[in-house]
Amino acid sequence: MANSSIINVLKKVPALTKKISGKPLETASKVVGAGVIVSSIYDAHVNGAERADIFDSINTANKMHNDYKQYISLDKESATLAKLKRYWYDIKQNTIDFHFMNKTRGYLGSFSSTILSNTLNILLAVAAIKMKKAGKIAGTILTLHAAKTVLFDVLELGRKKEKL
Repeated sequence: MANSSIINVLKKVPALTKKISGKPLETASKVVGAGVIVSSIYDAHVNGAERADIFDSINTANKMHNDYKQYISLDKESATLAKLKRYWYDIKQNTIDFHFMNKTRGYLGSFSSTILSNTLNILLAVAAIKMKKAGKIAGTILTLHAAKTVLFDVLELGRKKEKL
């Protein structure tokens, strides 16, 4: 039974390739467009996650410094006041909401700035996926841009080598 279903799928492959081969540039444009959208969202997510941790670390350090300065400065010498200040300091340092809000702000800020910096690529990718004639042009532009990025940024061709 399993062999017959595999055979049926294999019989349908030539029909699928005929459908695809009739529009190879259009299909390639859609694939390139989808790849650009996925890579842009992935880059934005990774940048957002990294920035969230950095943003949280910086703000936590600043907050701890300010809270500690307030904690150690007593206007009056009072054991009760010192204990209350210590209790309040401990509560402020152990709040989960503070870290959550810092990480959220850092993530959203970096995610949105990365998406905005990739706006042109994303618009070209949407055009490559949704439009027929303009999609072919957009897919070609994206492919050329990707080739330029690989050649110049990854392989570092055309750059002057720095002398040590």
